[in-house]
Amino acid sequence: MEALEPLKDKDVRCLGHLRKVFDLLDGLSRVGCERDRAGNRRLFFNVYCKLVLLYVWNPLIDSVRALQQAAQLATVSRALGVGHFSLGSFSESVRAFEPEQLKPVIEELAGQVRPPATDPRLATVEHALTLVDGTVLTGLTRLTRSACGADGRYNTSRDGKAVYGWRLHTQLDLQTFSPHRIDRTGARNAGDNREGNVLRRTLEKGRCYVGDGGFADQSLFDDVTEVQSSFVIRIREDSVLDVTEERLLSQEALDAGVVRDAVVKLPQAVHPVRVVAVQVEPHPAAPAATPRSSRT
Repeated sequence: MEALEPLKDKDVRCLGHLRKVFDLLDGLSRVGCERDRAGNRRLFFNVYCKLVLLYVWNPLIDSVRALQQAAQLATVSRALGVGHFSLGSFSESVRAFEPEQLKPVIEELAGQVRPPATDPRLATVEHALTLVDGTVLTGLTRLTRSACGADGRYNTSRDGKAVYGWRLHTQLDLQTFSPHRIDRTGARNAGDNREGNVLRRTLEKGRCYVGDGGFADQSLFDDVTEVQSSFVIRIREDSVLDVTEERLLSQEALDAGVVRDAVVKLPQAVHPVRVVAVQVEPHPAAPAATPRSSRT
């Protein structure tokens, strides 16, 4: 969906926040220049990353052409260090630059995050609490399709166009309150890209993985146990349970809304699982989200 009128400087948001990252990116300016034997490259890796960040943080920039227009605005041009780039150079950049070079920048930013005060009730948890989830970032269609192919397809907009993006599979260490790791795949949550399968490939000993119902895979439960870790994952209310032990509830548990604490055997799992049921107020059904128009 194209902007109704040309972008103005005031339309571009978050430049103040982004400048803190832009300074860290400038050290990557020569990455991927080995192929530039003629010495005429104008779009460097650091500028390419800045352009992508500018796009992600600004909903009004909804196409490569709109991004090209924004880059020519005076304040934006000064922040980026470039005033014009060609559409061809931008499209080619996804193949010319090496994303692995961004890891030191990400690590430096993560190191600046200050963890919140630890809840004393978590002191008895043996393993490192690790929150796991996936987040979809819709992307420029041609860019995402070039990088991920069909796996980048996420949804379909109202006008029938395919919506493409990336899925960031994040493991957040609750003690440090920074990502322990982030894995990027195409946005399609299926096959090897499925959240549970990505976690399965990255399991580590000594962690307590906390996830929502998207990780409720009984074979995954076994895999977590076998690497000597643990998990807290929501399962369906109508899951089939073969109860082997009902545990007595303390008054503290009852006061917290716990209505059941049992050790069970799941049909497709080898290892026993502890199930804790909590009485909660049902969440009101939310209307289905309407995906944004495809960005091309």
